[in-house]
Formats: sequence, C-alpha cells, structure tokens
Amino acid sequence: MDLKKDILVIDVGNSNIVLGLYSDSKLYHTCRIITDTEKTLDLYLNDINDIVKYSPLISFVSISSVVPIISEIFREIFTNHLRIPFLFVDASLDLGLKYLVPDQSFIGSDLIVNAYAANKIYKNSNCIIFDFGTATTGQLVGKDGCFYGTIILPGIKTALQSIIKSAAQLSEIELDKPINLLGLNTKESVLSGILNGHALMAEGFVKKIKSEYNHLSDFIVLATGGLVHLIPLDLKVFPFVDKNLTLFGLGQIGYEYANKKHPFN
Repeated sequence: MDLKKDILVIDVGNSNIVLGLYSDSKLYHTCRIITDTEKTLDLYLNDINDIVKYSPLISFVSISSVVPIISEIFREIFTNHLRIPFLFVDASLDLGLKYLVPDQSFIGSDLIVNAYAANKIYKNSNCIIFDFGTATTGQLVGKDGCFYGTIILPGIKTALQSIIKSAAQLSEIELDKPINLLGLNTKESVLSGILNGHALMAEGFVKKIKSEYNHLSDFIVLATGGLVHLIPLDLKVFPFVDKNLTLFGLGQIGYEYANKKHPFN
C-alpha cells in the first residue's frame, strides 16, 4: 500500500468537528472546531484550509458525519473548491462488517467507523465500545465483524445542562473530574453524580451485554469520544481508552479506499 500521500480525516459530530492528518498511517496533527449549522461555507472552507496548510500532499479525505447540513457543505467544498477526492462513510461500504437488520440507515457513521476501527485493532476479540460525546453510545462488534447493536443515551454535557436548567438553585457548573465519590458541596455532588454515574451506568451495561451475549468470549471493553478524559478511570470500567479511535478508523478507511485495496461501493 502506498502511504506517501496524506489522508485528511473529518469526524462531524453534533457538538464538535474533529479534523486530523495522517501520514504513513500515523496521526500527526488534529484540530477541533464547534459544529455550527448556521456557519457559512466560506467560513468552513477557511477552517479546512487552516489544517490543509500543514500538508501539501493530501490525496484523499475520509469523512464521518451525523449532521446532514454540514455533510452537504463539505461535499461542496471538496467537490468544487478544493477538488480533493473524498468519501463519506456509511453502512453501504464493504468494511467487513455484518449487520443483523437489512436497513442500516439508522446506524450513525461514527458508530460504523468505531466498529470498524475496534475490529481492526482487536481483531481476535469481541469489542464493547463506549463513546462519550454529545450522546453516550455503547455498541458490540464481534470478532467476525458482526455489528450486534447499539445503546444511545443522553451525553455528559446534556445531563449537566439538564440538571442546571431544571434546578433553580444550581448555578453554572464547569465540567471537571469529580474529586470525591460523595460530594462535599453542590458542584462536587453534581459532577460525581454525572461522571461517576456515567461510568457506573456503562459498567452495568457492559455486565449486561456480556451476560446476554454469553455465547461470545474474549471481550475487549474500550472507551473513546471527546469527553472520555472526564470519565473516572479508577473505577476500572474501561481497561482500554483510545480517544482517537474514530480518527484511526477514518484514516484506515481513507488509505484503503484511496489505494483501491478494499472493495468499497
């Protein structure tokens, strides 16, 4: 596989857009911008040019997007402005994944990329993946590439904003790791409830998934996402953490597609 050209990867989420550059299959530069559906094409073009200037060798763009309006803006940018070949990841691509339902349109491209990436990294294990972003998602992908399904629940920021909005006596609280399990003031109590609560909730889901899918074995449990750094890892729910799992998956898909080594549609 020719890895001399760089791959630009873009992960469009509901809150943030993460861009990264891969060279020789190594991620060497990233940036994060706020997802804004009111933002003009020209402003997004400026954002992309800011990262494109780090590499004159970009040969391909690999994109995951869960925001249709932004997808169309990026399609226009790479088709008519930058003129760089690009690919939007979805379930129609042959990524070696198997789905249990004929209609996969409900499966977000971020979930598909994470399943592909985990299956590629931990190819001899069944992978339970939790992604902590705008929403918190959990999924199971088998070592054979079977996409067993997904859990979607309100994310950490959504939970925090909800409790602040609903409780008149709570002031604005900045997200930070909880100091104590039992808070000694309102801020500590809320942070512990949300962050330790998310970790313990995920732990419960992991146990339930392992129990319900007990015909499988050799599970790997990993966490990723833009807010994964806030999860109290001392609870040992997630022995593996990879904050760049989605970017890795996009990079690998980009290389394989750009070099025509994979039977994509």
